[in-house]
Amino acid sequence: MLDPLRFGAALGVAIFHQMFWSWARVSIGVPGFERTVAADVIYPSAAPFTWFGWVGVEIFFVISGFVIANSASQASPGEFLLGRALRLYPAVWVCATATFLVLLLFGSGPTSEFILPYLHAMLMVPKGVTGQWLDEVYWTLAAETAFYGLVFCAMLTKRVTLRHLAFGLTIYSAIFNAVALLVMSCTTPSDLPYLVILMFRVPCAAFLLTHGCFFALGIWLFISANRELTALEQIAIAITCLSGAAEIYFFADFFLTSIPAISDQSAFVPIMVWAAAVLLIAPCREAKQAPGRHRFS
Repeated sequence: MLDPLRFGAALGVAIFHQMFWSWARVSIGVPGFERTVAADVIYPSAAPFTWFGWVGVEIFFVISGFVIANSASQASPGEFLLGRALRLYPAVWVCATATFLVLLLFGSGPTSEFILPYLHAMLMVPKGVTGQWLDEVYWTLAAETAFYGLVFCAMLTKRVTLRHLAFGLTIYSAIFNAVALLVMSCTTPSDLPYLVILMFRVPCAAFLLTHGCFFALGIWLFISANRELTALEQIAIAITCLSGAAEIYFFADFFLTSIPAISDQSAFVPIMVWAAAVLLIAPCREAKQAPGRHRFS
């Protein structure tokens, strides 16, 4: 079940970028693909069916929390780190190189503008180092890498378990998302605080402020697949679900109030898509923890 969900989430994000965000982003004063590569194809009639494809990212983060928890529960810290590197870096190198070549061949900017972002993409260094992505879609790798780093550090301590990590991310992200939702309810899209809150979705993804709850939910779902949850853990799951729904809501609301083409849509559509995916992940069963390994839960 997880592989079809991964594919569906990735496909939704790809369709969103190609058929919606590539032209709709000009509504909020951000250049589309023409910033670097000439493109004038738009699909306004498809907007009601493509605008919420970005929620595939939130679905993917929940899957990552589940799968990484399974991997960490069966490996030593060194094995875990090597496994993550071998899984991520080759794919990043291929994709980043392909992006770099496209920008070199068809981009409108000078070549020098792409070299440093390309090197940082190859190393999976977050945007903050240069202030520019090779391609904005790479922001998710910053969040994934930060999460992997947290899990690896927890494994090294042999004291911090996945359960501890899930509790920490649940509280940390829930507080931020609650504040973000409060700020959003008191401001308009033109107000600076509203935009600052939204900025944490991409430039500061490595801090896991808004997205930590999704990784935490994935960990809780993995733990629930291996044993019965305590009452406190069930409360934590409820909090991660509410926090995740809040993050999706304020990002969707920003779209709906800023882009005229979808002003008649509902912010609850991406929440329902995400919730449906979570319900499909919940009954999944990964490999049980191997005997003798640190159970980590």
